[in-house]
Amino acid sequence: MVPNRRGRRRCRHLFHYLGLAAREAAPRYRTPLPHLTPEYLAGLPVFARRYFEALALRLKPPCVLVFDNYQDVSTDAALHAVLCEGVATLPAGFTAMVLSRTDPPAEQARLRANETMTLIGWQELQLTPEEVKGIGKLKGQPPASLEQLYDKTYGWVAGLVLLLEQGKIDHLAAHSFQDRSPQVLFDYFAGEIFAKMEAEAQRVLLASAFLPKMTANMVAQLTHSSSAGPLLAELNRKNYFTLKLTHAEPVYEYHPLFREFLLIRAQQEWSQALLLETQQHAASILENAGQAEAAVTLYAAAGDWVNLPRLIIQQASQVIAEGRNQTLEKWLTLLPPQIVEETAWLLYWRGIGRLPFNTIRSVQLLRAGLCAFSGPKRYCRYFSVLGWYGRGHRDELWRIPLG
Repeated sequence: MVPNRRGRRRCRHLFHYLGLAAREAAPRYRTPLPHLTPEYLAGLPVFARRYFEALALRLKPPCVLVFDNYQDVSTDAALHAVLCEGVATLPAGFTAMVLSRTDPPAEQARLRANETMTLIGWQELQLTPEEVKGIGKLKGQPPASLEQLYDKTYGWVAGLVLLLEQGKIDHLAAHSFQDRSPQVLFDYFAGEIFAKMEAEAQRVLLASAFLPKMTANMVAQLTHSSSAGPLLAELNRKNYFTLKLTHAEPVYEYHPLFREFLLIRAQQEWSQALLLETQQHAASILENAGQAEAAVTLYAAAGDWVNLPRLIIQQASQVIAEGRNQTLEKWLTLLPPQIVEETAWLLYWRGIGRLPFNTIRSVQLLRAGLCAFSGPKRYCRYFSVLGWYGRGHRDELWRIPLG
C-alpha cells in the first residue's frame, strides 16, 4: 500500500539522510544510494530491503546505525514498517539503535517477539544508589553528600555528571523536585548552567540556538563575537549538552532539549525586532553553509517573503531529483498563497512536484505557471516538463497551451 503524503515525506527523509551518512562514512563509493522517487512507492517494502542491503555492502562491520528522536514520528506513520523491513535485512556485525522517549510502535512487535530487538527502558538506564555513591566517591565527594546525589538525580546519568561538575550539591539539597522525570531535572540543570554564564556568553548561546548545526565561524558571523569558538569548546568539554562532530572544521550540535530551552529563553527575553533580525541572519548563514532545509524554516519564521521564495526556487530542482516532492510541497505551504499564485517559478515547481500523485491538478498548475513565462522562456520550460515526466504523462502535457 502506498503511504499518504506525510508518510511518503518521512520515508524519503529516512533514505535521503541515510544516503548522506553513507556518503560520508564510505566516500570511496562515488555512486550514491538510490533516492525514493515516485516510481518506487508502490513497492516500498522491497525498496527498503534492497536499500539496506546496498547500505550494508558499503559499510564495514562492526557497524552501528543510530536513529535518534524517534518519538517525533507519528504512531500511524508508514516509516515504522519501512524501518522494520530494512533493519531485518542487516547482516551479522550490524546493530541498529533507535532512541526515543516513547514506547516502540506496534509495527515493531514482530522484532521484539523473535528477540531481534531488545527494549532498554528508563529503569534499565537508571543508576542504582550504590552506583551513584561509587561515582561520587571517585569524584571526591564527602560521605555526607553521597545520599543526596541519588535523591536529587534519581539515578539520571546526565544529571549526576552535571551536578558533580558544578559542585552544587549543597545548593541542590534545598531544591525540591516533586516530579523526578528527566525533563524536569533537565530544565533545572539547563537553567543553572545558563545562570552561571556572563551576559555576553548568554547572548551568544541564545543566538547560536537558531543554528541546528554550527561551526565556531558560523556563530561568530551571527553574533560578531570572538568568544564563540572557546564557548562552544568549553560546553563540549564540560559535557554541557553540546555534541562535537569531527570534520575538517569542528561542527557543534546542541542536545534537542537544550536547544529548545535556549530558543524559549530567547523568545521570552528578546524583543520581536531582535528575534526577526537574528532569524534572518541565521537563515542566511545556514543557506551559505548548505543547510537549506534549516534556512527555509528560519526564513519562514521571520516572514522573509523575499529570500524564502528565492531559496525554494533555487533548491527545487535538486529536491525533486532526490524524490522529496513532499518536502517541496511543504516548503511552498510556508509561503502566503498570493505569492505562490503570482510567481511563475513557484507554480511551475508545485506542478512538477504534484505530477506523480495528482496529474489533473498538476497540469492546471503547470498551465498557469507556463503561461506566466514569456517568449522563448515559455517554450524552454514546456519542453523541460516533457523531459521531467513526459513519458508517463505526455497526453496530458500536450494539452497545455503555449500561445
